[in-house]
Amino acid sequence: MLFWKTGMCAAFKLLLLSAAIATLQCRPSLADELNDLNAEVAKLLKAGKYRQAVPVAKRALEFAEKKYGRYHPRVRKPLETLVTLSKPPRHIPNYDAVGYLYRSLKYREKTLGPDHPDVAQALYDMHQVPNVGASRNLAEKKRALAIREKAFGPNHLDIAASLHDIGRFHRSNSHLSKAEPLFKRALAIREKILGRDHPTGSDTIEELAEIYKRQKRYAKAAPLYRRLIKILEKKQAPMGRAEWGYFYNKLMTLSGIYQSQGKYAKALSLHKRGLAGFEKIHGRSLAILERAPGDAQVGILPGMLSTLAGLYELQGRDKEAESLYKRALSSRHDSYGSYLDLLKKVAAFYMARRRFKQAEQQVRHALEIVYETYVPHNAYIGDLLNELAVIYRALKRPDDLAMIELQLVSWRKCVASSKKGRICKKGPLTGLPKTGAPRR
Repeated sequence: MLFWKTGMCAAFKLLLLSAAIATLQCRPSLADELNDLNAEVAKLLKAGKYRQAVPVAKRALEFAEKKYGRYHPRVRKPLETLVTLSKPPRHIPNYDAVGYLYRSLKYREKTLGPDHPDVAQALYDMHQVPNVGASRNLAEKKRALAIREKAFGPNHLDIAASLHDIGRFHRSNSHLSKAEPLFKRALAIREKILGRDHPTGSDTIEELAEIYKRQKRYAKAAPLYRRLIKILEKKQAPMGRAEWGYFYNKLMTLSGIYQSQGKYAKALSLHKRGLAGFEKIHGRSLAILERAPGDAQVGILPGMLSTLAGLYELQGRDKEAESLYKRALSSRHDSYGSYLDLLKKVAAFYMARRRFKQAEQQVRHALEIVYETYVPHNAYIGDLLNELAVIYRALKRPDDLAMIELQLVSWRKCVASSKKGRICKKGPLTGLPKTGAPRR
């Protein structure tokens, strides 16, 4: 009987042991679970589903750290995935991004050593994200540069990237004298390794050109902008709308430099080039584009025409300038604000030529919009009323001048007694004919 009970107990224990072994064999290993999560992340990234990949990568990182420890080699893959998703264009919030970048930095310092080039890359990545303190930001940039110089020597593209980064920090804080030599050294390295016209150097060329422009060192800024424009043309051909907008901005920057140097013919040539490019990008003539409804980018056309008119005006070519100003006024505008600014500019054009009746039309039209539709700040209203008073004084129309002066007295009392932020507009002006609203 005892033997039977002992045998039954042993058999039962053996059965339980077999069941436990079978259960363990059926359950996936820790490595398999982590591999599955990493595979799911990779699949989502390949499909371009970056936001959906973020929570899966977070689960993989949490799992790896819990099972293996924070500095185990298996932690690196999910952590680096989250670091990649922290970089522009960002797919996780800035405050999360800083946390993962900092953890990646600590992981690399612990596993690779404090002077490894991968540590420098982690430091570089950290200050690409906003909300990192400025002093810490600069200290980490300098540390990254020191590590890279020690690892690679004086001439390496990573060193150029760090120099550019530190230069940009100084330039953004208006320390132009500190930024200039850093950009010059970064550009020299990139030119030596990649050549003068490689697209990688374009951002440094632009930064250096911007410094010279801000310092009014136009003789140094102009050749750099010409070089940048040449690189952009080659890099972005054929050019789409988004690329063209940036390219046109650089054309206008160079045009502005030429204007400051009194080189109006060169500035004019760039404006004409910009308008020709605008037609080409949109596949329609300017005459059609000026009246095109519903196209956001076409809304910049009045400004382009107005700027070109201003160049003709500077050269004394009044007939061409006036024609362009009229075209700009009749084009579709994106906002009342831009239309009002143009009306004031055209009024100033006529007043400078003592064509006060034409100037009166522009100012009265602007006041009509102000009183009936658009609400700008008080100083804007005062400027328009004063301009109209000057016009009526020049035209020797005392009754109209008296009406405007009453408006000015009323407006000044309102401004003096009003709470901050209140707009004082008394109107509409009596006796003004309707001049029509701007095309929007």
